[in-house]
Amino acid sequence: MLIEKLFSSVNLYFQKFEFNASFYYLVRAVGFKIFGYNIIGTAGKIMAFLTFSGVLLISWRSKNLFVGALAILTLYFAMATTVHPWYVTNLLVIAIFTNFRYTILWSYTAFFSYATYQTNLYQENLYLVALEYLLVLGMIIYELRDNFSINQK
Repeated sequence: MLIEKLFSSVNLYFQKFEFNASFYYLVRAVGFKIFGYNIIGTAGKIMAFLTFSGVLLISWRSKNLFVGALAILTLYFAMATTVHPWYVTNLLVIAIFTNFRYTILWSYTAFFSYATYQTNLYQENLYLVALEYLLVLGMIIYELRDNFSINQK
């Protein structure tokens, strides 16, 4: 019963709400181009499955609890259809125990999403969303490359 309600809640979250999403917005754009409508119902299920699969893989392969937790939560937010700025604060707490600092950048850039509320119409500025996630992705790539080069020496 509890598991059923949990999955129902996650299912609702992945299939009904959209705000400050990263990867999902790319999938949605492709859906509009191919099908002519918002494919959140289908894409949400697939992305939830991919997230769950990624969590299992990271959990199985991770040797460091904090790096694994950071990777899992980062994956979850990257695949989520809704990422409010305060969600990212959880990443900051975990990152304290790792060498990764992209979470600091993300905690600042996540506030770009509040530009949505500048007008009475709810309209996200997708250029700001793209800027947020491109900066964060760039920092993640930089830090991964840097951490791998340190481990290789």
